[in-house]
Amino acid sequence: MRRNNSRPVGIGLVGCGDLGNMVLPHFEQADARTRARIVAVCDNEAEKVETARQRYNVPARYTDYGDLLADENVELVLLLLPMQLHAPFALRALEAGKHIYVQKAMTATLAEADELVAAVRASGLKAGAAPGQMFAPFFRETARLVREGALGHVFWTFTNNAGRGSEYPWYLREGGGPLNTVTVYSLAALTGVFGPARYVTALSATVVPEAPVPGGTMRRECDDNTLILLDFGDGHFAFANGCDAVVPDSLQWGQFAVAGEKASLESGAIHMPSGWPVEFILKERGRSPRRIPVPISDLPCLDGAHAELLEPHVYADIMHMVDCIVDDTEPAISVEHGRHVVEIIENAYESARAGTRRELRTRF
Repeated sequence: MRRNNSRPVGIGLVGCGDLGNMVLPHFEQADARTRARIVAVCDNEAEKVETARQRYNVPARYTDYGDLLADENVELVLLLLPMQLHAPFALRALEAGKHIYVQKAMTATLAEADELVAAVRASGLKAGAAPGQMFAPFFRETARLVREGALGHVFWTFTNNAGRGSEYPWYLREGGGPLNTVTVYSLAALTGVFGPARYVTALSATVVPEAPVPGGTMRRECDDNTLILLDFGDGHFAFANGCDAVVPDSLQWGQFAVAGEKASLESGAIHMPSGWPVEFILKERGRSPRRIPVPISDLPCLDGAHAELLEPHVYADIMHMVDCIVDDTEPAISVEHGRHVVEIIENAYESARAGTRRELRTRF
């Protein structure tokens, strides 16, 4: 049955931690409220959920996830949780007939990703998986230039999203770590621009076994230093990394550089609230480099106050999901793409352990 599109999409936000509290201010903006409303918030910590409800004037609050899923006003569930919880919470939402948006990485394991993709397709519901890097004007323009042959044959691509450690216990547990938390941005961008990767080779290690957490230290269950080499076929290789080190400023957060036969392209300035590049530097053979702006405000939903609030890229993901529900269209941030990224991460660790190149089999 088609929904009544005269009313805003009702959203249930699950996870009132740092990310949840950075997303909620976007929905206080007038343009957002005409299209979507946060009708419920949920967290297992009563104080957090009540603070969020009062601060952002949310009608309902829950500490039991089942109660949120039973709320008839909730159409779209935002899962802003540690990745180890994504699969079980997403599957429950689908069973309850709710559309879902899953934060990155989509799942902690490939087996979970396979199960989730199958459940989504069986349900007929809308499901999107972060990060929506291909909504960024920079990556859209990069994909267009590659597709139209402006760079010629691509030799290699370099990315960097390293150097963002965390004190949260979930980050240190198996299924967490830098690959699932930040390298996922590089992998989503690479595979969004160039399509599915064919092979992965990696080196990985734990450099600092004990990490600080509130009240003490905790032993890491996942590596803190991984280098990934992807093979896209036809001689095109790409580099991604994940580590908890202090990274030199010359290796800019969000960096993306492509070396081609006819021209090179690299990111210039980075819009730090989103981590998206907002200009690219195009260097064509025999010509001086050109700096071309690609501001995030080129994306309609980020024109205005949203570009200055924290986590605008997450808001862009969510509003795309809202549009898909209203227009009954398929999300561009597909769960199949999310599964491919999870496969790369899982096989990178396997490659490092076995010292072999691993073939990637999922497509999107």
